[in-house]
Amino acid sequence: MADVQSVSADSNDYYILPLEDFEIDAVNGAGSWMGHVDRGMIGGAYAAGGTYATTGSISKAGIAGGVGFAAVATQSVYNGGLSGSGNSSGRVICTHFYRRGRLTRELWRADLEFTFANLSPTTIRGYHYWAIPYVRLMRRRPLAERIMYPLAKARAEEIAFQAGRRNKGSVAGKIVRLVGEPICYVIGTMVGQKDWAPLWAESRKG
Repeated sequence: MADVQSVSADSNDYYILPLEDFEIDAVNGAGSWMGHVDRGMIGGAYAAGGTYATTGSISKAGIAGGVGFAAVATQSVYNGGLSGSGNSSGRVICTHFYRRGRLTRELWRADLEFTFANLSPTTIRGYHYWAIPYVRLMRRRPLAERIMYPLAKARAEEIAFQAGRRNKGSVAGKIVRLVGEPICYVIGTMVGQKDWAPLWAESRKG
């Protein structure tokens, strides 16, 4: 296997692990729609159950269930369930290192899932604002990749611990989160959402 740190970004060997179409959907958020539907159904069921318990009316419970489902599902779509530019699990730096063979699939998936479940649209918008161009920089400048890798790995390990995927967290990862996430939030209050889907289309040469 070629040295992942020295392979040119222009080479077809640069990314060791390809993103299949279903994985691109997962990264971009489109593949999360079924999860959003499930959340909508759960929300609707709670609304219906509460209404029936209070009124004893099946018809009112049905209406409440429909309203609950629509509200939760609509909010999920707004947050990126059907769009490559909303608040979904587009972790571009971790995806870069996963595809380079430098993060395990377990760490990568834990980061995607945790981000989708816990980070605000504003925080993710701010993250994408600088992270998308930084991935392009890493492809051109190995030094940029070497600087980012220990930070990304530490954060991914801490996220996996928070998600119950690892038995031990990372002190460095806690610090990266403590500093980085508020900064991303502040940036996100001032900028528009960048679309990261072209980032992976660019890398599917040949």
